[in-house]
Formats: sequence, C-alpha cells, structure tokens
Amino acid sequence: MEKNTPFLAKASSITTDLFIVGGGMAAAHLIRRLAHHGFQGSVLLVGEESVAGYNRVLLPHYLSNQVSESDLSNTALHEPLDLAISYRLGVSVESLDTGMQRARLSDGASVRFTQVVLAMGSAVAKPPAAERPTPGVMSLRTWADADALERVASRGEPLLFVGGGLLGLEAADAVLSTGCPVTLIQRSSRLMPRQIDTHAGDLLVDRLRAKGIEIVLGEEVETLQANSSGVSVAFRTQTQRKQTFAAVVLATGCVPRTELARAAGIPCERGITVDASMASPLAGVFALGECAEVSGTNYQLVEPIYQQAEVLAKNLCGTSAHIPSVVQGSHLKVEDVPLFFAGVVPPEIDTHDAVIEDSGQRVYRRLCLQDGVLRGAVLYGDTLGARDIQNHINTAISPSQAQSLAFGLKAA
Repeated sequence: MEKNTPFLAKASSITTDLFIVGGGMAAAHLIRRLAHHGFQGSVLLVGEESVAGYNRVLLPHYLSNQVSESDLSNTALHEPLDLAISYRLGVSVESLDTGMQRARLSDGASVRFTQVVLAMGSAVAKPPAAERPTPGVMSLRTWADADALERVASRGEPLLFVGGGLLGLEAADAVLSTGCPVTLIQRSSRLMPRQIDTHAGDLLVDRLRAKGIEIVLGEEVETLQANSSGVSVAFRTQTQRKQTFAAVVLATGCVPRTELARAAGIPCERGITVDASMASPLAGVFALGECAEVSGTNYQLVEPIYQQAEVLAKNLCGTSAHIPSVVQGSHLKVEDVPLFFAGVVPPEIDTHDAVIEDSGQRVYRRLCLQDGVLRGAVLYGDTLGARDIQNHINTAISPSQAQSLAFGLKAA
C-alpha cells in the first residue's frame, strides 16, 4: 500500500481556514476542484487511513490483479496544486466543536478552523449476526481491507459473500478470478433488488452461476462463529446447512458515518443534513459524499458525489451553486456481464414500457415509462446508448423516441 507523504502537517496545534474531515474520493475531488476554482485560504485534510484519495471503486479490480497500486492511487493528493494544503493522515477526529471552531485529533493535536467539511464516508451495515466483531468476518471498504481479503483468497479456500448488490457481486467475481471458490447469499429473491428488475435479475443469476459463483437467494446468516478453520456459518432458511468458510465478506449495504456530527450537535437524519449547496443548518459547516444527506437523499455512487464536490468547491470559492437534479446510474463492473441501470426500475414490466429482448443472445433492454416520462432503465447483455438513456431520464419522450433509445439509437 502506497502512502501519501508530501505536505504532512506535524505541528501539535494547527490553524486553518478550511478543515476537511475524511480522506476518501469525495474529499480528493473537492481538493482538485478547490484548486481549479482558486480557493485562497489554507486547507487541512485529516484522514483515518495512512493513504488518502485512492480510487475505492477499483478495489475489486485490485483484488483480481487487473489494476496495480499506482492505478489505485488518486493523483489529486500527489500532484502539485495551486492550493495551500497540508495533510494529517492515520489519525481520527475525536471531538469537534463547531461553535468554538476547534477539533481534537486522536494523536493529541488540536485544530482551529474557520469552516469545516465533513466527508467521512460510510460504514458497512452489519446484519444482526455480525454486530459483534468475529475473526474472519471482513468487509471491503478500504485498501487495507482489500489487502487482507487478498491474503485470505490466496489460500484458495471457500469464501462466503453476504449481499448481492454492486459491491458484493464485483468483489465476489474478483475473488473467483483468483481461483478461490465463492458462495454468495442474498436475503431478497433477486440480486441488486434496488437497481434492476426481476427478469434482469434472473439473467444475472444464470450468468454468474455459469461463471462458477454459487448463489443462494432468499437466505441470511443466522450465526457466525470463528474456529480453527475459519468461520462456521449457520443459515436462517436452510437450517440443516452449516458450513465453514475461510472468511465471510459483508457486502450488506452501508450507513452514513454520522457519529462525529451527532456528537457535535450537527443536524442529522440518516446522513448529515445539508441543502443543495452542501451547507448544513450550522454556519460554516458542510458535508460531502456518502455521509451527507442532500435535501433528503443519500447518494452512494461516484458521479453524484463528484457533482457535490464541484458545487461545494464553487460555494467555498465565493460562487453560488446548487446540486442539479441527479439521476443515479451505473454499470456493473463484472467481466463478461454487461449490465447498466439508471433511475427507478419497478420489479415487473408495465404495458407502457419499451422492451427489447433477444433470448438467443441473452439481451434484455427495458425503458420504464410513466405518463410519457422516462423514469428508469435496465440494460442487460447490450449497454449501447446507456449514457444517452440516462440523460433522458425524468424527461418526457414520445413512443418513437422510447423505441429508438431501446434499440440503442439516438432519440430523434
């Protein structure tokens, strides 16, 4: 694992104009945009990890050796920037007083600031069976997590993934590519239930099983117990089944990290409450990324979080800006499984939807329409025109335009 070394802040008492708490992708992009828009003050970034700003989206591909350490590193925190910035890494913020504009770090240092940005990301949403720490029960949130999972997978023993969302599927496929047997359980009746429909889910299950992943739907972990061989797992539905895995990897969703904000009296709902300018109700306090709840919505995908960083950078540099209407969409990054989703996709096909299907080629393209407005889309087997489709979501389109988009053509 590479470490960020330049511009380290070593003083025990630090004064800064802008204090950024968190060293993830959101914070790194904010720094880049602050430099671009000409921020004039001093900036201090404090991050819990010894390395900051790397591309977490690539962690599964790092596991499968498709990307290197240098590919994973984000150059924003290494390249020269026209910005008075310093870093303090490998430490956490133990207390935050927004009224006094002070913070205390875990290494004993104190920080005085004028404005603060909370960009602390999210944590794994642990199922009841995993609430207590258990040796061999892991997640994939950080670079260190990826290194630890890589060491376990290198033994070639069976691993269990819990959760069939984007991260769970990408990580399971990455581990499978190393030659390690993989089982994945999902508590709902289909994979990616928040993003894709029943038919796309069936196609996805068939393809992943053909690749060698054992997938069990409608199942949950009942108990986890560490033993000399790894982790013994009892299942809730298949009560007679008990199996030992080298490790259990939790990919059960995430929850915004709000502990510091709540302790400081910063308003929170599910995430830290901010408006469309990324400002909290408290003056000089902002939030960004997975820990933020923007006008009632908590975003987990990179594209809308980068939009947040752009808006916040402009506001911190004196230009008024607000988050535009955001349509979330993404590609599943699993080799040989073309899948794209965007917007809202109901489980079943409606008579008004535009659907193209070729069962022989295992191609399925559905555009979800409601009162003449494109609300969502799922593309399996052929993702041609995905970006154009995403750009049309929440806009009125004619039946002929819907058909053109469904066939991967530009809307007339």
